[in-house]
Amino acid sequence: MLARAAGSSDCVHRTGRQDACAPRESYNYPEMVHIRLFASLREAAGQAEIELPWHDISAAKGVFEELVKRFPALERFRPITLVAVNEVYGNWETPVCPGDRIAFFPPVSGGGR
Repeated sequence: MLARAAGSSDCVHRTGRQDACAPRESYNYPEMVHIRLFASLREAAGQAEIELPWHDISAAKGVFEELVKRFPALERFRPITLVAVNEVYGNWETPVCPGDRIAFFPPVSGGGR
């Protein structure tokens, strides 16, 4: 999971490695976040994978809000949606940096016969 360093625009992994969280000026294109939608969220949006420009979105909640602007049908799933950032379960407040992979999915159950 990621955490923001106090007074910094860097994302700090628990391993202590830092990745720049502010857009890199050397790029001529916007930094992106990579989003995967699963099950009913995928059906509501009509697509499974989406890339959005990272415009100083600080948490997973902001990413979902941007998705709702593009795909209003996703709003009804907000109360039940689960989040993972870079393949680690998180919550709406989990920090997001450029290049992160964010997954949104409904609760999952199974194993019953």
